[in-house]
Amino acid sequence: MSATVCFDSVNSPFFGSELSFSVQTGELAVLLTAKEEVNAALVRLLFGVNLPLAGSVSVLGEAIASLDESLLFRLRSRMGLVFSSGGLISNLKVGENLYLPLQYHKLPVAEESAAAGEAILQRVGYRGGSSKLPGLLSQFEKKQVLLARVILMNPEVVIYDSLLLGHNLHERNHLLDIAVDFHREMADRTSIFLSSDASLPQLMHGAKIIAVH
Repeated sequence: MSATVCFDSVNSPFFGSELSFSVQTGELAVLLTAKEEVNAALVRLLFGVNLPLAGSVSVLGEAIASLDESLLFRLRSRMGLVFSSGGLISNLKVGENLYLPLQYHKLPVAEESAAAGEAILQRVGYRGGSSKLPGLLSQFEKKQVLLARVILMNPEVVIYDSLLLGHNLHERNHLLDIAVDFHREMADRTSIFLSSDASLPQLMHGAKIIAVH
């Protein structure tokens, strides 16, 4: 297996020391962090929003620092992100939010995608209706929509930022089951969970655990 994500001697103000790790293609991994701010810093590095002070970050074989805007845009189209909070545009309906990444990355949206989107909303257990605005949704419903959006995009790499934060036991189990099932649908999909919740590794049987200090 090759490394889908690689941090090599990465230095950031949010890390206590240089960070080096790799996540292999098809692997399920948990990056256990000290606080939520570290998760946000990792997301920005993974998606090339920020560059490290030193060291290198590679995703899907591409060195982030070497990519121009066009190549970085193309790389991001192969990645999905489930935000810890937010991530939905407040004045767009659920159905419109669902297709936003496909439209942004100029990926093909077939006519049957509308039916697929409704099916995926049902798959994640969302029952609120596609015409609702995000402000009318509970935090759990918002997370369901974010999961559905990633599933519709079908990326090679999925980053989950504090997926379970703020949810009760039933909701946590539901969200985690959906994410793990989606991971297993494609042999080469790489899934990385960013979390400061020390209990998460106990729920992620078989996952690679990486401590970020």
